Amino acid sequence: MTDRKTVIQSNNKNIEITHKETIKSARFEIVVDQIKKDGKLYPYSYVNMKSGVVILPLLDKKICVIRQFRPTLGEWIYELPAGAIEQGETPEEAAIRELYEEVGCKSLSVLSLGDTFASTGCTNEHVFLFAIRCKETCNDDQDEAEIIEKVFLSYDEFVMLVKDGSLKCATNELVWHRFKEISNDWGI
Repeated sequence: MTDRKTVIQSNNKNIEITHKETIKSARFEIVVDQIKKDGKLYPYSYVNMKSGVVILPLLDKKICVIRQFRPTLGEWIYELPAGAIEQGETPEEAAIRELYEEVGCKSLSVLSLGDTFASTGCTNEHVFLFAIRCKETCNDDQDEAEIIEKVFLSYDEFVMLVKDGSLKCATNELVWHRFKEISNDWGI
C-alpha cells in the first residue's frame, strides 16, 4: 500500500512521512499520508491540485470581475478570473487563455505579479498572479459547468469591493495588493 517514504530532519530528530493513499476526483486528488514523529503516528492529508493563475483584467479604466456561484460555499461571490494551468502551458499562456474563456477578453499586455501558494496547510496549489491590459471581445465558449456573470467596475468601485470584504478569495486580494504597488506605472 505504501508507495513512498520521506525522512526529514527537524531539531536533530528524524520525521518520517509515509504515503498511504491517493483518492482521485475529476479536479484534484486527496493525498493521505502518515507522519511518524517521536515514535507516534499521525494522519495527514492534503489536496493535490494543478497550479493555477489569477488575473486582474484592466479595460479602459475599468476592472473586470466575475460574479460566480460557488457550490463549495453555497453562494454567489465576486472573484477575479482564474483557472488551472494545463499541461504544456506556461503560467502566462494559461492567464491569457483563462481571461478569454471566463470573460471574453483578449490580452494586450501582461504583467507578472509573482506567485504564491493558496493554503500551505491543506493544498499544494501554486498560484501565479497577473495583471492584464485587455480589450473585450465576444466569447460564447464559456465552460458550461461554471455559473459566471462578468461585471465591469470602476477603480473606485473595485476598491470598495475589496474594502467591504466582498472579494472573498485571498489570492484575489493578493493580486490587488501587489498591483497597487506598481499601478502608477500602468496609468491607474
